[in-house]
Amino acid sequence: MKINRMFIDGFGLFHKKQISDISPGLTLVKGPNEAGKSTILAFIRRIIFGFPKRSGTTNQYQPLNGGTLGGRLSVSTSEGKEYDLTRLSGKRNFSVTLPDGSKTDAGLNRIIGSADQNLFENVFAFGLDELQKLETLSGDKIQSQLMSAGAGMTKVPISDVIDELDEKKGALYFSGERGGPEISKKIKIIKENQSELKRYSGTQNEYENCRNKKEESEKNILDRKKSIRGLKFRLSEKEKIKGAWEDWVGLKNARDELSALPKLASFPEKGVDKLERLNEKLSDLQAKFDDENRELYSTEENISKIIVDENVLLNKDEIRILEKGLEKYQSERNSVSDLELENSGLSNVLKSRIKGISNIWTTDDLLAFDISQSAKSNIENFRDEFTDRNEKILDIEREIRSHKDSISVTEDKVQSLKAALPDSKSLMPEDELARKTSVLESLSALISELARKRYELDNLREKEAEAKTDYENKKRLINNKIPLWPAALLVVAGIIGLIAGIAGNMTETGAVIFLILVGSAVVLYFGIKRTNEQNERSLFNDAEDPVEKISELSKLRMEKEDLLNKSETELKEKSRICGFSMIPDSSAIAGRKQEYRSMENRIAEYERICREIDELNGSLDKQNEVMEGAERRKYLAESNLNELKGEWKEWLESVKLDLNITPELALDLFSSVKEALNIHSSINKNEDKISKLKKSLSEFESKLVVVLNACGIQSQQSVEKDVYVLGDVLEENENNSKDLKNLRGLEERHRKVIDDYSIKIQNAENDIRDLLKSGFSENEDEFRVNHNIWVRSQELKKEIEGCELRLKKASGNISKFDEFLSTLESSDISEINNEITELNQSMSDIQEEIEALKVKSGEINSNLSGLEKEDDYSLLLMNNEALHEEIFDDSRRWAKYVIAQHILNEAVQKYENERQPEVYRLAQDYFRSITDGKYKKIIKPVSSDDILIEADDGNRIDTSSLSRGTAEQLYLAIRFGHISVYGKNNEPLPVIFDDILVNFDPERKRNCCDAILELSKTNQILFFTCHPDIVQIMQDKSPGLKVIDLESI
Repeated sequence: MKINRMFIDGFGLFHKKQISDISPGLTLVKGPNEAGKSTILAFIRRIIFGFPKRSGTTNQYQPLNGGTLGGRLSVSTSEGKEYDLTRLSGKRNFSVTLPDGSKTDAGLNRIIGSADQNLFENVFAFGLDELQKLETLSGDKIQSQLMSAGAGMTKVPISDVIDELDEKKGALYFSGERGGPEISKKIKIIKENQSELKRYSGTQNEYENCRNKKEESEKNILDRKKSIRGLKFRLSEKEKIKGAWEDWVGLKNARDELSALPKLASFPEKGVDKLERLNEKLSDLQAKFDDENRELYSTEENISKIIVDENVLLNKDEIRILEKGLEKYQSERNSVSDLELENSGLSNVLKSRIKGISNIWTTDDLLAFDISQSAKSNIENFRDEFTDRNEKILDIEREIRSHKDSISVTEDKVQSLKAALPDSKSLMPEDELARKTSVLESLSALISELARKRYELDNLREKEAEAKTDYENKKRLINNKIPLWPAALLVVAGIIGLIAGIAGNMTETGAVIFLILVGSAVVLYFGIKRTNEQNERSLFNDAEDPVEKISELSKLRMEKEDLLNKSETELKEKSRICGFSMIPDSSAIAGRKQEYRSMENRIAEYERICREIDELNGSLDKQNEVMEGAERRKYLAESNLNELKGEWKEWLESVKLDLNITPELALDLFSSVKEALNIHSSINKNEDKISKLKKSLSEFESKLVVVLNACGIQSQQSVEKDVYVLGDVLEENENNSKDLKNLRGLEERHRKVIDDYSIKIQNAENDIRDLLKSGFSENEDEFRVNHNIWVRSQELKKEIEGCELRLKKASGNISKFDEFLSTLESSDISEINNEITELNQSMSDIQEEIEALKVKSGEINSNLSGLEKEDDYSLLLMNNEALHEEIFDDSRRWAKYVIAQHILNEAVQKYENERQPEVYRLAQDYFRSITDGKYKKIIKPVSSDDILIEADDGNRIDTSSLSRGTAEQLYLAIRFGHISVYGKNNEPLPVIFDDILVNFDPERKRNCCDAILELSKTNQILFFTCHPDIVQIMQDKSPGLKVIDLESI
């Protein structure tokens, strides 16, 4: 799809705006910030996919300058079909029409393929925000869309197909589900029917016999139908031979006729037509050749009638010069008298002007007076020098007054500062203050450390006390062991029982009692002993000796106490340095810090005032020196002014002017002198002009006499008349010469055309000979005979091809074509017809048997129906059979869905292993080009969403290690790869970039422009930017680039 133009009715700041002539390749759209670049991107997105729902965060781009929200995109597909996509606000606001406004049944999917809004806005039309996030490419929906396009499914995403298959499969059956899927429901009904069938027994045997007869009858019918199918196959083979017999006969006849024709290796296509055209062409050329010869003869006769005077033509330039100069000659003759009269008046004016400058001046004095720019500059220098020296004296006087005022102010400041200077005896030395401040700063940390150590010591003491208490408790528990005397008591009881048995003549019984009690005593003894040992092991772990632990805690406590004592001693010493009699608390330290800061401020203030006093005293000395220098400069300036006045008077005497004239008045005299000199110059120029004019008049008259003599023409004693006569004679001869030249050119053209026709006639004759030769003919009659032979042989070949094609189709399998031809070769059509008749008769007999079996089956079905009406048992059986059939059909459908889902999953896996690497292979080509080969490979693990980059040194890094600009270049290259693969099996979509190169360095920006130009060969690209350097780079790389300036639309 390509965007040809767009019309914005109302969208953001745009109203009734149209953008046309969008290039099918790359179009650059430039404009400053807020010119509407992002607005146009949003407009294209929403015209295609609709306006978003109103919410607080989404910009609706409501029309700010009027109009209805929306507009129109004119697009064209790769098939060359054009459509208008129109979307306006309101219900049913979208339509697809043809360019003339008529309706079409083409939907949006036919135009954009399987792309949805999410895919389009993250892969094809995106800005800097989408570019900076890799997750915009890793969503399941986008991956599914890209996979569908890569796999060639351009209408429905693969994920939707898989979901639909899973839904249909689940609706039929899935393990562990009861009562939901169809198969599970039917199995449940069958089980219920089986339970119900157990209650029936009356007509079961009779019903089963009928069922068996029915099955036997149906089996006989199926056997006979199978026989019919075998006969039908044999019949179809015979009918196939019969149907192909006509083509077989035609093939044989065509081959025989073709072999009988003379063999021609080749023949010119439409040879006879070409021969006729060449003969017509030759005849036409011969007629044109004769016409040109007649025209040539007529032209030669006209040339002989024209006469030209060459002497007149040889003097053509001189005559034209005389014609053009005649008016000048007349003007110059009048100018001579005018100039002589003007000079007389100018002489009188010059005398008056000289007297006005100086009564003693003459014309020579006027000419001797220097009015050059250097002389004027000399007077201006006098004037400027007088002005500068007077102003310099005034400036020096003002400077002296200013210095005196400044000195007075500085002396007042020094006295004021001395009065504000603090008493130095109350200040602490700086090194002592710095030492105490440093010690005070460390006190807070040491106090905190001391508190921490005390806390640790207290914890350690508590742990030591707890360990001792725990140890004492365990010792008491061990001392309270289970006593062993019950076991001894049992032994005593056994002995007593044994003695009693012996005494009562019950020795065996007494022995048994003895053994039982002794055994019990032994078991009880070892049980009590094992229990006591277990209790002791549980109280005292072999890995940890409580006594050793108490000893370690005691030793650690004493070490902590020593460290604490040392810290307290150090802290007391530092507290003493800072003036504390004991360890201070935080408030005392803060107060002492405030005192030290106050002392630092007083010392700084004292030093500042002392520095200012020193600076002011130094300034006073410099000001006194400057004032003395100013007074010396004033005296020197006054001396220089007097010298200048003497030089000015000397100049006035040298030019004979009044000594009281100032430089300003002397400059005013310059204009009067210039006017007088201009008048004198005008008189001289007029005299020069008069001399030149008289010379020019004489030269014109001499040239006229020479031309008249050369042309043999008598003079009329008048310059004007002689020139007119020469012009008329020249015009007449020029016309004759032009006619003669045209006729000679025509004569040459006729001769050239005649030569061309001779060559063309020869070529036509050669073409005829070549055509006859290509048709293996000596003359035209033989050529026509060969043409008929060739046409017939081609017809026979086509007939053979047609027969073979139909016979191949009749054979059913190209690999068995030769076998089929052999069968036709060995067959007799009369025998084939007889066999077809016999097969039809056999099929008719078997069909009669089937009908008889169907009648018998009908009787059995009637009996079954009677039994079924008498008892619900048969109904339940039929219901179960129907359910089994349905379950069989459902199972087959379920199996199809499972197989289809498996095939799709295999396709997805194949895409991930084969096609997806193609995406990243293309992406790494773009990425390598953009980064000048610094990164050579992009690795996308199949089992992970991460992306690895391999640098030119072989090291692999993940995207989190890349700079922001390089990461954006990687994400852009991946999008380029997706766009390229998507377009191979789908409608290529326009690509729209909104200022995506702002974070690229200059070199990679140029490389990226190369990549964009490469992509524009397969996809239309609209590139929005506000950066002039990007526009310049693109135009340098593509001089014919289409550029749209938003400020001009």
